[in-house]
Amino acid sequence: MRQVVMLDEGLRILEEGIVKAKNILIGHPPKALFSSEDYMKFYNCVYTMCSQRPPYDYSGELYERYKTALEESIVSVVLPSLNDKHDACLLADLLQIWTNYKVMTKCLSGFFLYLDHHFVVRRNFPSLNDLATISFHNLVWSKLYGNFLDAAISLINQDRNGKQVQQDLLKDVLIFSTFFAEIGEQKIEYYEMFEQIMLKEAASYYAQLASELLCCRSYTDYIQTVVFSKCCMVINTRERKICPVLAAGFCREVT
Repeated sequence: MRQVVMLDEGLRILEEGIVKAKNILIGHPPKALFSSEDYMKFYNCVYTMCSQRPPYDYSGELYERYKTALEESIVSVVLPSLNDKHDACLLADLLQIWTNYKVMTKCLSGFFLYLDHHFVVRRNFPSLNDLATISFHNLVWSKLYGNFLDAAISLINQDRNGKQVQQDLLKDVLIFSTFFAEIGEQKIEYYEMFEQIMLKEAASYYAQLASELLCCRSYTDYIQTVVFSKCCMVINTRERKICPVLAAGFCREVT
């Protein structure tokens, strides 16, 4: 008869893997932290604890431990790493920590994979991957959205004004923002807020540009030449970098 793994014993084994996995957030590759034997040890521990007869089936407790492991990693590592960051530095660090977080959750979900195949399906709970994304949204994105938005607008304005910016960062920022706008109960409000601020900033920028051009030309020349030529050319040139990753409706309003 197979020996029963009690809850405290199993959690103690898994804690080793959870603690190590957090190091992925600060840039340590999983291969440097875990061997194939480690993965099997943690997976087998979860499998055993989920397949035992009641009252020793600990699927619910393990699902909750996976969730709290995500939350602990965000509170202890992710949020402190982003404190007091602004502008391009905030954007770059946020994108990097998100990349590391996805690697960490892939590792952790591998340990808890048996939950996805059985417990999650039966209970209609979010999958391990979805739970990881939701946790990041609720604890990071919703808290830092305002700072992120200010930094994103600043980067876009720098690009419009001809300053050197990292084009890959600009593209990644826009993709990142629209991705998280689709998550959570406030998904519509998030996207509409982002869209409206982008439209307001674009209108302000081009109104200023038009005003500057009008000062240098007669009104008639301005109407005939600038509105139908220069402004359209500038808009099409400078906004085409942004439009491919935003909603089609937004692009039509800008142009």
